Amino acid sequence: MTYAKTAALMIAVAIFAAPLSAQDQKVQPTEANVAATEFTIGDQSFVMPIPAEYCLPLGENRTASQEVAASDVANRTLVDMDVCGTFAIDYVLVKTPRQSPMIPISREEFFPLMARELETGTAREQAIEQANEAIAQISDGTTTLEPSDYGYDGYDDECLYASGIIRLQTESEVSKARAAGCTTLIANRLFAVHVYDYTEEPATIEVLRDRARDIALSIREQERPAQER
Repeated sequence: MTYAKTAALMIAVAIFAAPLSAQDQKVQPTEANVAATEFTIGDQSFVMPIPAEYCLPLGENRTASQEVAASDVANRTLVDMDVCGTFAIDYVLVKTPRQSPMIPISREEFFPLMARELETGTAREQAIEQANEAIAQISDGTTTLEPSDYGYDGYDDECLYASGIIRLQTESEVSKARAAGCTTLIANRLFAVHVYDYTEEPATIEVLRDRARDIALSIREQERPAQER
């Protein structure tokens, strides 16, 4: 498999990451409103501000979120945050591929290369299959992903975008969300920010795309202390 095809599959897997926070968990909102969160990838450390309207899960909600994140064998969930006062209804997932190496080229070089693969290759089908495997694991096989209206939606100088409607089919009902995502490079690492809105009056796709982009571009690499270099 060529570098371009391998990287395109990584991005497709990030785009079609299992779109679950913890929707099947009947847990009451328990949350922490914090200014920022930190995470590491390899030997790099990153910080991301938490938007004022979002909270991180705590207690049973955090446990439920961690269980769902663990089911995504292709991606690490770096951040799982909900609009404060809600849980698994209006939320954001920030992910990075578990096997993602550093990508030693710029966004300007990388995005057009990936766009060609995403538009013409088979990465989408492979990624959906992996997402469904993760969903089946966490739901005991009772839920499937039907992303017929969701997919790659172009790029600019900041993001590779995805947008559309996500449908989760259970044995008795279909849950539908508007969703959008921004996949980007920061400090040569691949990040995918997914925004999902399952509310009765969801935000527009344009609003969700902008939200995903703004969150993604807020991620910053932290300088290591001189003695650790």
